[in-house]
Amino acid sequence: GESWEPNHLEIQRVQISFPRLRRPIRIVHLSDLQTDGIGAMQLAARKAANEFDPDIIVFTGDVLNHSSLIPEVGEYLRGFSHRHGAFFVSGNVDGILPPKKFCREAGFEFLDGSARTLDVDGARLGVMGLGLSGFRDSWTLERLVLETKTADIRVLLSHVPDALEIAKNSPVHLLFSGHTHGGQVCLPWIGPIITLSGVPRAIAAGGLHQIDGLKVLVSRGLGMEGHIAPRVRTFCRPHLLLVEIIPEK
Repeated sequence: GESWEPNHLEIQRVQISFPRLRRPIRIVHLSDLQTDGIGAMQLAARKAANEFDPDIIVFTGDVLNHSSLIPEVGEYLRGFSHRHGAFFVSGNVDGILPPKKFCREAGFEFLDGSARTLDVDGARLGVMGLGLSGFRDSWTLERLVLETKTADIRVLLSHVPDALEIAKNSPVHLLFSGHTHGGQVCLPWIGPIITLSGVPRAIAAGGLHQIDGLKVLVSRGLGMEGHIAPRVRTFCRPHLLLVEIIPEK
């Protein structure tokens, strides 16, 4: 829990079919890096992400545990490659950052409360972000949906997966979240002990889930809770999500 598991990355590849696509759209989902320093596991995650050749990268918050690591982590994030953009929404521990400056220097776009529509080989991809305090804000979500009214596919970023409660009744297709660390400490056949989330435990445990028409992708994160919390992961390895939206047959 202190040495082996926190340093052994699990890469989960997910395919989701969608009509009217000319080619697959590839999305790398990062979350909860919450690092005390960049090491072999973090570098392996970046290598796998770059080999996936993503169209976009989404980072759903909680980037580091100590402000002294800002230069090192910024340099690490600049090494991620993409075709059409990298987007970031803030998490619980990101108050120690100057978020817009950090994102700009790390090569990410700070997306709290804003949206972008991208042309990905003829498909219009709407990317929307809810800030940490806005995961229950249906008015902001409605505004972001209007700002992406030309999009064929809408993806929503929210650090907290509880945003599914407002997203499941909206024209959002995919929700990307983190926050739970998959429980970080889990029991075999039972799963997470604590998730700090109101979503069902199975969803908080990570991976792909469907709620009504909404696909929910929760990352267990790459790092661990910092400060006075013990640096342990048990039955809950660091998690990189490689998501491919493929043309529907």
